[in-house]
Amino acid sequence: MDELIKSGQMLPRGLAKELTITQNGLIALDLGHPARCTDQCLQPIIAYIKAVTQATNASHRQINHIQGEFKILWDNLQRLLSHLPLAHAYSDIDTVEELIKASMECFLGMRYLTESERRAR
Repeated sequence: MDELIKSGQMLPRGLAKELTITQNGLIALDLGHPARCTDQCLQPIIAYIKAVTQATNASHRQINHIQGEFKILWDNLQRLLSHLPLAHAYSDIDTVEELIKASMECFLGMRYLTESERRAR
């Protein structure tokens, strides 16, 4: 097999743009489906597909919003936790307690958002 590959008989020599596959050009894709055509589909089916699509889009919008809020809380939590070791190193106990309380609020918010996302799904 190695000898066949090295001999040059397996693949044609030349530039890539001279290959037959590149000379034929792009192949047009048809993404249409008969179920999408109104003349080939019953009106109740079209209405059902439209209703399912709208319901799906609405729930996805809500989930995307929840996930965006979760990301904001996550970023805030990371910022709070990054200050915690320095405040503790300087024995600033009041600041440490405030940072811990704020972090716990972020966790509670993230838990609430997770429960909301579960209900939305």
